[in-house]
Amino acid sequence: MQKERFNFVVDEKTRKEFDKIMEALGLDNKNKAFIVLVKTYMRKHFESELYRKITNDIRAYEVLWKKIKSENKDQ
Repeated sequence: MQKERFNFVVDEKTRKEFDKIMEALGLDNKNKAFIVLVKTYMRKHFESELYRKITNDIRAYEVLWKKIKSENKDQ
């Protein structure tokens, strides 16, 4: 089922850091560890973008609400 195989050439420091990540995840398969790492990054990135969107929407509604309140006071 595997069509193409890629080998990443990394320096010793990067390899050691990845080994630490694998150990923390409790995995001994580099492919599985890499997939978990990418999935986690994608999920965190999505959550971060969603949080930014929600906070921007909240700010926009707060500005709109203050504007409506000030217009109502003027009348």
